[in-house]
Amino acid sequence: MQGLLKFVGAEFWPWPHDHVKETRERGPSVRIAPDSVPDLDTPYPIVFVHPRGTFSVTTPDFTLADLWVECVNEGHLDDDLEDCVVDGLPTLLFIRALSLLPKEEKDRLNGKYGIKFAPAATHYSYVTGVQVVMGDGGEGEDVLSTLQARGVDVEPVKVVRVEEVDNADD
Repeated sequence: MQGLLKFVGAEFWPWPHDHVKETRERGPSVRIAPDSVPDLDTPYPIVFVHPRGTFSVTTPDFTLADLWVECVNEGHLDDDLEDCVVDGLPTLLFIRALSLLPKEEKDRLNGKYGIKFAPAATHYSYVTGVQVVMGDGGEGEDVLSTLQARGVDVEPVKVVRVEEVDNADD
C-alpha cells in the first residue's frame, strides 16, 4: 500500500499524544510541497512520525520492564505491562505517562534508566482530498494547474479574512 510519511515537529507537538489529540479533534491538516503530492486516488494513508515516538532504556543494569515496575510502584502508571510494552517496545500509553511527570521526576528516571527517545510512527489517518490556497494576486494558479495536469483531484480554496468590526455604537 502506498501513502505519505509525515514527520511531526516537537516544537508544536512536544509529545506524540499532543498531535494524536489534535488529529482526532480537527482531522489532519498537512502542508506538503506540490511535487510531493502522490499520484494516488483518495483516500490514501498518511502515517505520522514523532521524534519522541518511542524510547529505550540504555542503562545496562535495567530493562523497560524495570522502569514500568518503578512507574507502577510510584503511582505514575496503573496499567498492565502488556498495555505498556508490546514486542519489547513502549506503547504510546507508557510514553504519555512519562510525558506527564513533573520535570524533576522525569530527570530522576532519566538519570537512573538512561531513557533515550527516538523517532517512530505513532499514528495514521487518511488523506481524503487535496486543496490549493488561491491568493488575490493569482498565487496558487501555477500549483493548481500543475496538479490538475498530473491528474490529481484538487480543489482550489480561497482564504477570506474577516476583520473585527467595532459595534460599540449599536
